[in-house]
Amino acid sequence: MGKDGRLVIADGPSAVHPGQPLNAYTSGAGGLYSTAGDYARFAQMLLDGGTLDGHELLGRKTVELMMRNHLTMLDPPVTQFSDAEGFGIGGYVVIDAAKRGQLGSPGQFGWTGAASTYYTIDAREHLVAILMLQHLPRDDGGKDLPRISRNFYDLVYQALQ
Repeated sequence: MGKDGRLVIADGPSAVHPGQPLNAYTSGAGGLYSTAGDYARFAQMLLDGGTLDGHELLGRKTVELMMRNHLTMLDPPVTQFSDAEGFGIGGYVVIDAAKRGQLGSPGQFGWTGAASTYYTIDAREHLVAILMLQHLPRDDGGKDLPRISRNFYDLVYQALQ
């Protein structure tokens, strides 16, 4: 978002040439890209315990390990971003949905990407929810698009029967 409140193309190399590495080193959190459909299939595979289309891609216990809080050595066992979330292997783990102030379930697993990409897996509700915006939010108080992820997730959970 430009200073005038209008959308602009990011000035990084991957905006001009999709797939161009953002870093000179391999980084799981910097420069991954795919389609929304493949992202959904990946999340569905995790929800289904490592199996997709009848093929076991990850062992069930591996997925359980990924989606478990690994910050148990801390007191409290939470991230610096939220006192209601821990961290598994590759994503947040909800410890206390009420304290988080958002509809969800304990054990819910997901990721919040820098460019407003979000996904969550809630095994208790047998739910995958994905929101892909491709927008780098401003943190300087300038004009910006509304941040809609919290509303999105609340609406998803409100729609459950």
